[in-house]
Amino acid sequence: MQNKEPFVPNFVGRFLNVHTTTTILSILLLGTLTLGSTPAFSQNEEAPISKSTLQLLHAADMEGGIEALENAPRFSSVLNALKAEIEDTVIIGAGDSYIPGPFFAAANNGSLREVLGREGSGRADILMLNAMGFMVGALGNHEFDAGTGTLAGLIAADRDYVGTAFPFLSANLDFSPDSNLAALHKLNMISLPLMPSEPYTARAFMKKTGATTVVEYNPAAGSFIGFTANSDGNGFPIEGGKDYIVNVTAPKTVRFIGSAWQNTAPTVAAAPRLSSSPKTWAFVLRAQLEGISGVTLTVYNGPIRVAEAVDANNFHAAWADMNRQAVVSAGDMLTVEVRDTMGDLIRTLQHEISVTDIHRAFTELRLTPADLIPKRPLLLANYPNPFNPETWLPYQLANDAEVTIRIYSSAGHLVRQLDLGFQQAGYYIGKARAAYWDGRNDLGEDSLQAFISTN
Repeated sequence: MQNKEPFVPNFVGRFLNVHTTTTILSILLLGTLTLGSTPAFSQNEEAPISKSTLQLLHAADMEGGIEALENAPRFSSVLNALKAEIEDTVIIGAGDSYIPGPFFAAANNGSLREVLGREGSGRADILMLNAMGFMVGALGNHEFDAGTGTLAGLIAADRDYVGTAFPFLSANLDFSPDSNLAALHKLNMISLPLMPSEPYTARAFMKKTGATTVVEYNPAAGSFIGFTANSDGNGFPIEGGKDYIVNVTAPKTVRFIGSAWQNTAPTVAAAPRLSSSPKTWAFVLRAQLEGISGVTLTVYNGPIRVAEAVDANNFHAAWADMNRQAVVSAGDMLTVEVRDTMGDLIRTLQHEISVTDIHRAFTELRLTPADLIPKRPLLLANYPNPFNPETWLPYQLANDAEVTIRIYSSAGHLVRQLDLGFQQAGYYIGKARAAYWDGRNDLGEDSLQAFISTN
């Protein structure tokens, strides 16, 4: 089979699995979209890879009144029986998935929090459709009865409420001007639907989709690898059977041309897939190191360690929350620890996230040797403090110098002098670089009270 002019709907919501039968596949990147990468047919009508029967089950006007408490289990039983007859079954909602009324409003009762995850009008309707396995739903008129804010709140995850497990479709609506739904048009999850004649790299895939950021999930390490529009080189390869997070700043129709993938299981697990959210749930920090080598950057957002940037990933720190909760917001102050090859702290930097960073889903940090040299010498607070008996004395040097640290008693008497010798300009923060004092005076006796100064 071949569709020379494929229908391209608008997507709002979670993900869609598609068995494509075309050589040219158009995708409109709006919501979080996943395309199946193992189609059951070849692009060549005369040489199909396999034959199968596809059952389409669709139901319209799914809004529930009070009688839904009895009708929903009956409908689900019929649906399950039909699904059991044919393995390849697609379940479609033809519109009006809910309607404001007593049943719709009852889900806003706080006593249902344990069942719904989080109370909210209409959430019982959505979770019933999720449970019955609906794969897609058309937008009817009743979806808008309570406003686009309610619709967006039903689609998106909210703490323990998982949101829709399917996308909503529309052929003639533009959601981008709507302040509630426009945010759903940002981060997407996509896999390569057809095998291209020439393999894609992250750079080529970014150009193809119009994305500003591409993030790959590495299940072996349980971490993410990022690539941005400003990154050097071509980045990692884009492979079949894997999911990639892409950030698009505006809706775009993407056309893929290629041959069908063979029906083999992916060798690498895809990123976990849960419900969608309008929040920035994936982000990349790209560090530009100029004249600096042999360091590791550890990134924190508040007290939480979020990612690490090392030479092996071209100093791209990527992180994501597969529950679709925001991982960063405009105004957040990231803390970046610069460590040497031994893991010892060299310097701590602060980096603020801007609105532009949120829009493109990545930020950039430029680091030069000058950033690792303080503007003035300073003896920092010792740690631990209080201490018994040992402590470390961090300091910083604006210029190369001979360093001596003198430790005085509370009476002003010299207790200990630490001659550290010639030191290059820089930060001496971690235990391997900071000065060490064992709490004893020059005679080897314990000294319980002391003041510290440096030359």
